[in-house]
Amino acid sequence: MKRKILAFAWIVMLQLMGLRLLSAQEMYISYPGLTGESAPLWIAKEAGILKEYGIDAKLVYMDLKGKIIATSQIGGRAGEIARMAIHNMGLDPDKDVTYLAVGGTMSRLAALGTGKVHAAPISQVVVPIAEERGLRIMQIESIPFIIDALWTSRKYADENPQVVQNVVRAYTRAIAVLVKDREKSLEVLRKYMRTSDPRVIQNGYERYKEELDRVPIPSEKAIKNTLEISHRVAPKLVGIDIKRYLYFAPVQRLVEEGFIDRLYK
Repeated sequence: MKRKILAFAWIVMLQLMGLRLLSAQEMYISYPGLTGESAPLWIAKEAGILKEYGIDAKLVYMDLKGKIIATSQIGGRAGEIARMAIHNMGLDPDKDVTYLAVGGTMSRLAALGTGKVHAAPISQVVVPIAEERGLRIMQIESIPFIIDALWTSRKYADENPQVVQNVVRAYTRAIAVLVKDREKSLEVLRKYMRTSDPRVIQNGYERYKEELDRVPIPSEKAIKNTLEISHRVAPKLVGIDIKRYLYFAPVQRLVEEGFIDRLYK
């Protein structure tokens, strides 16, 4: 399983400063410009002054309210992730922003360059390209959910338990290779990512290495977020007990055997 970490690239106009209280001590504080007017706020954050007063501030250069967000397709996964991130910022994802379907990550970068959209979710692996094009990057708080998973029918799993176990062994070993063998991993990424840009490949490796769980069992939060997105994309899934279809016993067996621990010794 991989945990998703979202990045936003955006073009913004000056906005009024605002803040959103997250809890008693955590808050977002937005600032409107980059020419120094907000220097006291930046210093209060970077010098730890806000922390001295018990405030854990996250400074945000933007206020997306009323802006246009580029997504891959309306109702698609990237769009739903964007909605979740916007909701986490304290905005209403259905009322405060407009969505425009433009295609994949590179198409979204191109749309940002035209000025027709103001923000877009992009993959971490293309952040260097976005920065090179002068786009500003906002690192969004990690949103755990299930991106990749191994699926088969319950009938096949019941009739071929050893095959399933062997596939899971191979998968967990592959995670260990990615974590431990950089050159081999880069070689594979160059083949499958279909890009010749070494920055994208290297950035992709570092990101995947960081995000992959050595024990590929999703957290309750990841399952919850994935269900939330799935229910919006496919309303027919509402009411289905998805946990009936999640089967982690083969991975748990490897943990109990010490198989996964031995991969990293």
